Amino acid sequence: MDDIEKISNENITIETIEGNDKKDIELIIIPGFSTSSYDRNFKTLFEYYDNKINKQNYNKIHLIKFQDDDSYSIKRLHDSFFNSNNDIEDPNLENNLYEKCAEIIQSKLNSESKYIVLAKSAGGGVGIYLSKLLDEQVKKLYLFAPGIKYLNSINIDESKIIIGWNKEDTKVKMSNIKPIINNLLPSIEIEVYSMNIKDEVDTQHEINSQFIKKYFDLK
Repeated sequence: MDDIEKISNENITIETIEGNDKKDIELIIIPGFSTSSYDRNFKTLFEYYDNKINKQNYNKIHLIKFQDDDSYSIKRLHDSFFNSNNDIEDPNLENNLYEKCAEIIQSKLNSESKYIVLAKSAGGGVGIYLSKLLDEQVKKLYLFAPGIKYLNSINIDESKIIIGWNKEDTKVKMSNIKPIINNLLPSIEIEVYSMNIKDEVDTQHEINSQFIKKYFDLK
């Protein structure tokens, strides 16, 4: 717990992309904790595909990045919670880490803005806690393969939440987390997608392009 409390504002950065100042909704994108997760999701959503997220649909787009380098790594801290069986002996550690990250992100955002949150992997847990903190400001929470195996409550209006998963995902396995989602969000049906094997970019590690195309107005 002490290591979690030591996480500072400098350990989480936000790259903000200016969009359409006539729009009142801002998009927050939260990847997993690693730099590679940030890089892959950024390229998936804004570079590789012919259809990219349309920046003109949002006042701003905020790309969350967790520090992951030789000097300090939130990912390395998160990994230290797991034992050799890939289980966490104290589930509160992961939830406390997600909550701490969400508090730091909230402190960097405009307290008056309206948001849509798109979160993936460990970022899904952070996105849930952030959506609790922002409460009425979050209009929609999109989760893709959220790493929430040890979450014991969500307390967010279920009508705001949409969840998708790649059935080939071996890192965050749906079979491990679906029972938790069914218990916490009984009315939500997980949307299951398949990796587009013809596109080398669309692996199980990125936010799935089919999910993005369905819910986001692309250009």
